[in-house]
Amino acid sequence: MQQAKVVSRQLDHISQFIKTSTHLLLEFKEVLAVFMAKSVTIIRKFLATATKALIIAASFLFQVWKYSLIEAVEESSVTICYLMFYFMPTACSLLMATVNLPHWT
Repeated sequence: MQQAKVVSRQLDHISQFIKTSTHLLLEFKEVLAVFMAKSVTIIRKFLATATKALIIAASFLFQVWKYSLIEAVEESSVTICYLMFYFMPTACSLLMATVNLPHWT
């Protein structure tokens, strides 16, 4: 009889422990759900802000690239003109020195 009371008390303690643990796990689950919901909201706001910043930076870099490309094309035309003025007389002199034509032609 005494042993049955001890076993009954132990079962009551185990049952109480299981109820308490279950209650704590359910509360933890609720807290975790709220935490996850707030975390998702914060992450979405951060990603939206980061995306906007990247779009602005990419737009700025595209504009800089576009105008620098236009400037480079204009400058390359001028550079090609200067190169022609520099190399054309040298090429003609070299051609005249290598091809010996009679003076009457």
